[in-house]
Amino acid sequence: MDRKKIQLLLALAILAAGLRLAWILYRRHEESRARPRPPSAAAPAILSSDYADVPQSGVYDAASARQLVGKTVWIKLGYSSPAYPVAAGRVLAHAGVPLPPLTPLRIAGVLRQRWQGRPTVFYTFHYSGRLRAVPIGVEAAYGSAQMQVDTLFFIANPRQIYHFWPAKTWSLISHHQVAVGMSDTQVMLALGGAESLSLGSARQSYLFPGVHPPMEVTFSNRRVVSFHPQKSPP
Repeated sequence: MDRKKIQLLLALAILAAGLRLAWILYRRHEESRARPRPPSAAAPAILSSDYADVPQSGVYDAASARQLVGKTVWIKLGYSSPAYPVAAGRVLAHAGVPLPPLTPLRIAGVLRQRWQGRPTVFYTFHYSGRLRAVPIGVEAAYGSAQMQVDTLFFIANPRQIYHFWPAKTWSLISHHQVAVGMSDTQVMLALGGAESLSLGSARQSYLFPGVHPPMEVTFSNRRVVSFHPQKSPP
């Protein structure tokens, strides 16, 4: 057998081996795609509410807080920050009134005074028959401030922000009720602020003390899997 034939046979053998290897790799790739993979417990669920366009206030100090005077805001974190009475331009350290989630408030003004030993900024508004105030931030050194306006309030109507939620869901939220399958955001808007009871990798339980009776809610992948009223102590 001459040299050219030997080279040709070697080339054909190498080509055949390459084609076989490519076929094996292709089969393995297709099998790995078809094989079901368990979901990662560490990856948080992404819900439709995460894509909602929630406008921000742009409030960063007492001066910028005045841009919302005369405008309507809606309570975002219900029952978490009481509304204190105001008299003679001062916030009174009396028992505050709880504000349910989604309560609309028309901002009447901005007050600054020391509160619990710290220089505090308040929004004032009329609620439950009188002028009241809610602390919205604490002034720090060098003119800076720690403001919580976007934590406490929506500056746009939540029904417009979450317009894609079904009417049935909005009915539950409006009546401060919860149902299996509701998202964490929907439950927050229905029941207000929560206290953590247990935080596992698969399930998380919270107590919502603002509603009556207080409600214990368990979530999995950020959706309600069970709920029940908190049992009264014997």
